[in-house]
Amino acid sequence: MLDILPEAPLALGVSMGLVALMAACSLRRWSAWALAGSLAAACAAWVFALGGAQTLTEMGSALLLRAEGFRAAVPFVARETALTLAALSALLGFALTREKAGMVPALMGLILVLLILWLSGMERALPCTAPGVAAVLLLIIRERHGSGVPGRAWPVVAVLTALTFLLSPFGALPSTPVKESADALRQRILDLFFFTQPRNVFSLADEGFYPQGGGQMGGPAAPTDHPVMTVQTPRTAYLRGSVRNTYTGRDWRDTTGGRRYLWISPRWRSLREGLFDAALPAGSLTENTLLTPSAVSVEMAAANVSSLFTPQRVRQLTVGGDLVPYFNNATEVFVTRDQRAGDSYTVSAPLAIGGDSGLEAILATCEHQAEAPDDAFLSLYTALPGHLQEQVYALARQAVQGQTTAYGKALAIRDWLRASFRYTLDAPWQPEDADFVTYFLLTTGEGYCVHFASAMTVLCRMAGLPARYVEGYLAQPGADGVAYVTGLDAHAWTEVFFPGYGWLTFDATPPQTSPEEAAGHPDEPEDSSGEPEGEEPPPPETPDGTDDPGETPPPTDGESGDTPTPTPAPTATPEPQPSPDSTDGNADADSPGGGSSPEETPQPGADSRTSPWLWVLLALLLAAALVALRLHLTSPARLAAKAGDSAWFVWFTALAQMLTAAGLPRERHETPAAWLSRADASGLFGPSLSPLGETASAVLYGHMPPTEAETAAAADICRQVWSGLNRRQKLRLLLRRLRHGLPQAR
Repeated sequence: MLDILPEAPLALGVSMGLVALMAACSLRRWSAWALAGSLAAACAAWVFALGGAQTLTEMGSALLLRAEGFRAAVPFVARETALTLAALSALLGFALTREKAGMVPALMGLILVLLILWLSGMERALPCTAPGVAAVLLLIIRERHGSGVPGRAWPVVAVLTALTFLLSPFGALPSTPVKESADALRQRILDLFFFTQPRNVFSLADEGFYPQGGGQMGGPAAPTDHPVMTVQTPRTAYLRGSVRNTYTGRDWRDTTGGRRYLWISPRWRSLREGLFDAALPAGSLTENTLLTPSAVSVEMAAANVSSLFTPQRVRQLTVGGDLVPYFNNATEVFVTRDQRAGDSYTVSAPLAIGGDSGLEAILATCEHQAEAPDDAFLSLYTALPGHLQEQVYALARQAVQGQTTAYGKALAIRDWLRASFRYTLDAPWQPEDADFVTYFLLTTGEGYCVHFASAMTVLCRMAGLPARYVEGYLAQPGADGVAYVTGLDAHAWTEVFFPGYGWLTFDATPPQTSPEEAAGHPDEPEDSSGEPEGEEPPPPETPDGTDDPGETPPPTDGESGDTPTPTPAPTATPEPQPSPDSTDGNADADSPGGGSSPEETPQPGADSRTSPWLWVLLALLLAAALVALRLHLTSPARLAAKAGDSAWFVWFTALAQMLTAAGLPRERHETPAAWLSRADASGLFGPSLSPLGETASAVLYGHMPPTEAETAAAADICRQVWSGLNRRQKLRLLLRRLRHGLPQAR
């Protein structure tokens, strides 16, 4: 699994040599102690005097990098890693298969190895476990026979082991219901606990909106009408695909979405509700019809990215098929694979957008009841690059002039952009040395949704409003409540944060009627804040068939209309830097942002296989569950409840195990009464055990059935003795019960 197979012969030799040495030295107590001391001294000398500490540090760093998908580091310490693992496996294997250990530890270790190989998809390596299978079978036989292994058992074990692996298909297994079920189970485990692979994040670049490349917005867009999804919704729904918070001057990036959280995990429920504004607004405001959740059902019509297209204020999410939803701090919702045609899910969410009637009163109430956002939140969603010119800030001040509320400022910016700039898909090419929003506002005055959404987000931040940039699809239903979303419906918009309410969608893109109407009538119906991209009618033509440039209204300040907007020289824009939070944080794992985040975009040659250490963690968790189950099934209380009239024998046997763990086992010549009297004389236990000894003599020798009172007294004595044991004695007792259960009383 670590790609160090060339070192396997050396590792095997070291492992077998250590096992043989330990087996030889274990024949005598003094030789075993001598070997243990020698090995400890050798390890200490290697670590502290021969550079072993540095080697261990390098190995640890390489293995951590391997766990994160970087495979190139381990080969540099391949030999050291192989020898260390060989020595550790030899010590562990020898300890698990000692006679005193029983067969349970070895069996659990074998199961862990098999689970790790199976979950890692390394079925071809399963035959390597054949010696372990044979060893466990021999341990089981030895435990059943008390000591030693009958001679006739050896060939039987060899034949059974050989047949097991010879008749089992490895590698490319045929497609059978059993294999399909096993693969489905394995994939479900991977999706729920170990989703760390890079994922495809939605971007308008997928729909032809970034002709100059993914790192540069602008240029003529070329969306097509290919089918994307079918959406059932009671009103226009803004279905978010990606959310970005950092503006570089050339594009938008996400620096918050590196970590992944399983949607259904109770551990992240409070985080999810906070990110998706589930508790906002508080009180009776939630009864307002604008905040009543609506059901939005989505069925994919074609393959798409891993992003689930949902409204912002998700209240409930129900997915179909094998989809496993996750979310991140950017409030993006996504699944563990790319979506396919036929995938479906249903979202319950309010669909209110900026401009809806009655929303202003709700926000005013929220503003008076809520506390202001903290400084970290404000700095994240109001940050702007330092190269933006004062002329752009002046435009922001002009757009919100006369507005006293945050909601009024946001609406004013939206309406000013709709009234002052022309919508067109044939946007000019963006100069590489000019800021995108500045070039749109001060030079060209025309563009499509990317231009308007970017401008509104930047202007809102300049006005002190926390805002973020969103890309997704606009689902506009017909009379039947069904929206057939195509590539022409790809869209971008802005979300603005209001204290006490949360995030609210604003669409600054002018409604697509005609250029004249878009410029002269910015106030569209309040329940329709934008139309799909690409539905602009062709502009009027001049007699020679060319577009009439005189039909494009120049940008104005949006207030008096008598001051033309200045046209500055292009400004230098610094190169965008990669997201600082671009790697998956978890396995919180969920572990595990924006369209340009390295964490989300597969890199050429990157390893997408899950780390083997994750399988080790899962195997350890399963082992812990098996141990807990074994201890529960062998607990005296449970066995006594199932035993009925024989419950007294269960409690007496449990007491015998406790006394043995405390160093007071029953001697062969002792009667139960004499044994328990000796335990009383030791003074180690608070309750007197002699009455139980008398009852035991009557029951075991006189065949007198124990009464309910005697059974209850035995149970009470066991509980008191258990509470009097120290931690070491309790651990010894639990290990004995784990190996042998609770034997019958004799």
